[in-house]
Amino acid sequence: MPSSVVQTERYLVLDLGHVFTRAFLFDVVDGRYQCVSIGTALSTWEAPVNDVRESVLAAVEALEALTGLRLLQEGEILTPVQVTGEGVDSVHLLVSAGPPMRIALIGILENLSLRSALRAVEPYPVEPVLRFHVNDGLSDVERVEQLLNAAPDVILFTGGTDEGARQALLGFLQVLEMAAPLFPQEDRPLVLYAGNRMVAHRVQQHLQAAYEVYVADNVRPSLERENLVGVRRALQEIYKEHLVRRLPGLEGLLNVVRTFEPVPLAWHRMVRLMSAYHHLSGYLGLHLGSGLSMVARGRDALQGRIRPFARGVGHGLSKVLPQVDVEQLKGWVASFEGSEEALLYKAVYPEVLPETETDAWWERGLAYQVGKQVLEQGLGRGDRRWWRRRGLPPVYRALFLGGGVWSTLNHPEALLLTALDLLQPLGTVTLFVDGSHLLAPLGLLAKVNPFVPVQMLRSPHLLPLATVVVPWGSPMRGRNPILRVRLSWGRNQHLSVSVLPGELRVLPLPPGYRGELVVEPLGAYDVGAGRGRTLKQTVLGGWKGVVIDARGRPVVYPEDPESHWQARARWLDVLKREEV
Repeated sequence: MPSSVVQTERYLVLDLGHVFTRAFLFDVVDGRYQCVSIGTALSTWEAPVNDVRESVLAAVEALEALTGLRLLQEGEILTPVQVTGEGVDSVHLLVSAGPPMRIALIGILENLSLRSALRAVEPYPVEPVLRFHVNDGLSDVERVEQLLNAAPDVILFTGGTDEGARQALLGFLQVLEMAAPLFPQEDRPLVLYAGNRMVAHRVQQHLQAAYEVYVADNVRPSLERENLVGVRRALQEIYKEHLVRRLPGLEGLLNVVRTFEPVPLAWHRMVRLMSAYHHLSGYLGLHLGSGLSMVARGRDALQGRIRPFARGVGHGLSKVLPQVDVEQLKGWVASFEGSEEALLYKAVYPEVLPETETDAWWERGLAYQVGKQVLEQGLGRGDRRWWRRRGLPPVYRALFLGGGVWSTLNHPEALLLTALDLLQPLGTVTLFVDGSHLLAPLGLLAKVNPFVPVQMLRSPHLLPLATVVVPWGSPMRGRNPILRVRLSWGRNQHLSVSVLPGELRVLPLPPGYRGELVVEPLGAYDVGAGRGRTLKQTVLGGWKGVVIDARGRPVVYPEDPESHWQARARWLDVLKREEV
């Protein structure tokens, strides 16, 4: 292989999370990039430590212990690689810790400039707290009052096409000038202007004495054209500055970092790469973290969207607690006593890991409920409506799951059952689980050296959990088979089964193999090829092979917690068995 293809560089990727800080070491082994090891430590951005560097050093020390390689010198990361082979060539940083960036949006038209502004900030962990437009019915005094009460970190000021409306923009400029002296100096927001370029100089001239002002290209240069690149490029720097203010010790760490990126952007980049590599045209990603969750979706790998949400199964639990159904949660653990207290404990101490299988199932049930809330906001309107009524639209052929609750591949059956009941997929889908938290680090390195993620695409860490076939259409009733399934792989390995209504079946297809799958509906069912049509498809092997889910959509469990748990236990037992 040419030397230009495999550069012998050693990369250290740091991932600062709400609960854990991880250090990933990537190096060339046997001519290909691999993740050599992962060091983990509790994050220290909050009290009592209040210094992110402490958890970084602890994670890198854990990495040193695992690899036997010296990476630190006098409390600093050793870079570049020394002649002795110690150290790393470069350090790269991912961040999901810290509070979201509170943002106020100002535009002329609600359905034009404000909509484009919202799309521009989507990939970043932001919380829109206020929106002004010319038809909001507010006076300038009321706008100033609301602006002060919202206490935004950033004001995104946009509106007007290039060489278009100006007077309304100048009216909002007056509001910002009135509000400036009323903000405490240390809490005064930044201003990002991305409107009519003919007014940009005037905006900057009027506001720069009171605010720190950034100027980006107009998000709506014409009625027909939307331009999000400039705002997103500016937000990268603004978000970094926001984190420096909120995460003590980060500024010093940035001095040794070559590349910085928020986790959502990097995670989404790797999701897109994997869906393209496996020729899976539509994808959906759901990442459930402690304080930050996100939904990524796209009809192809070239275009897609990701939306982060400041909520999760730990730090962000307080924002979802009112919608958590405690009685339904009990059904995941056979009438678990003290569910209300356990929820509060999890919100206060998110770093506590499940000690028993009962605790693990309770946490999966919590992830199920939080995941439903996140999907309600992250899916598009049409997809959300379809998902509620029938299940996840069959346009999504690849599903990606990330976050702490999905990181234990010791129980693949439990993860698979939870994912199926949460996502309710239809048709034929391939399910990936980011069990080693590698997608975001690889997505970040794709900007630095694309060969790192490409060479790791066949890594065991990135293999599917399962390929899932879900028929839909006519009600799943009766005692006659509704599907005939044939799977062949390897040298003369094949298996044929008939599937009854309500059944779950697991067909073996080992990780790393590709199989030829033929699914013949015996009636007016659709498995992804059209109603009543036979599906013939090459599928990827996974840790749970090929799963046929004929339980119908939506999957309905009994309301009684004990009966609910018994039904779940039966399905779990089925998923543990493979056809022979």
